[in-house]
Amino acid sequence: MSRIFRSVEAVRDFFDDDANKLKLGSLVESKKLVDVKQLSGGYLNKVFRVRFDDNSTLIFKYYPATIDYETPMDYSQDRYFIEKAALELLGNEQCMRDCKLRTPKCLYSDDALFVLIMEDCGEQLVSLSELLRTDFTSIDTALKSDLLDQLADELNAFYKNLFNNCSCLLYTSPSP
Repeated sequence: MSRIFRSVEAVRDFFDDDANKLKLGSLVESKKLVDVKQLSGGYLNKVFRVRFDDNSTLIFKYYPATIDYETPMDYSQDRYFIEKAALELLGNEQCMRDCKLRTPKCLYSDDALFVLIMEDCGEQLVSLSELLRTDFTSIDTALKSDLLDQLADELNAFYKNLFNNCSCLLYTSPSP
């Protein structure tokens, strides 16, 4: 089954489909779709914020096989499975118990459609890539140093947790 979710309308159709409503269960039960908005920042994937009448939101992420640049390029959809596994690993409380960094929880996945539906961490949150692109020249030197120290400390805690607490969960490729 192959569907392409490159537009707001295609995502709306996905949530309006009765079969999908059954699969999604409590994520959409007793809710009416109000808005779908495509988010910026994705180079390979299509990412949308889906809002319902109770003001709850979800993130819908689609991993297309063809990437639209000046010349369309085929790109492996295996990245879907890698991100899905990474979200499951990083969502494991044992792995992240002493770390403030967090990733969204994967709420639904469709391996045939290459779709992940994740919790929405909020519209006002700043992504790590946005933070790293911040122009720090206008920020007080002491504050800048403190922010960067905190970021370094959190990334350090993240990696320590990942390798100390989660080594049994890390993916290892099969031997050839």
